[in-house]
Amino acid sequence: MSTWQSITLTDDEWFDGYEVHRHPLESTVLPIMQAVYEQASPQGPVPSAIDSWWFSPTIMYQLNADGSAPTHVLIIINEGQGEPFAIPKTRFTINVNNRIVLDKTMGNRFSASEDVVPLVNKVKQWPGSFSSTGRLARYLTPVAVKHLLLHPFEPTEC
Repeated sequence: MSTWQSITLTDDEWFDGYEVHRHPLESTVLPIMQAVYEQASPQGPVPSAIDSWWFSPTIMYQLNADGSAPTHVLIIINEGQGEPFAIPKTRFTINVNNRIVLDKTMGNRFSASEDVVPLVNKVKQWPGSFSSTGRLARYLTPVAVKHLLLHPFEPTEC
């Protein structure tokens, strides 16, 4: 089985002097995050944006042996904890394959809302849309590529 690889959405931001460019999956992952927060705590705060301090999602995935399709895909949602510097802690782990959400704070599991199934499916297909020859690197900044190379990660499955 291949090793886990990651895409940290906030590592792929860059400013060209005119505007901030964000990872193409950010607009897909944000509504998933919002739905998960609403399901887990209907009265609690729901993130309005993805950022590198307070609500930072990472997509973890493994590709099959020929690199053509993902075998496992997870969305890890980290929350910043503490002041003045936020220390990220994993709040939710979403198993994209079966759409099960693990709330690490409350210690419970639940199914992701049916409303976000098309978005979850889009995230599931993203890693498989790149071959193992490095087409993914065209979509990442040097910081993100360095992160992928230096930080192998073995997440706990849902």
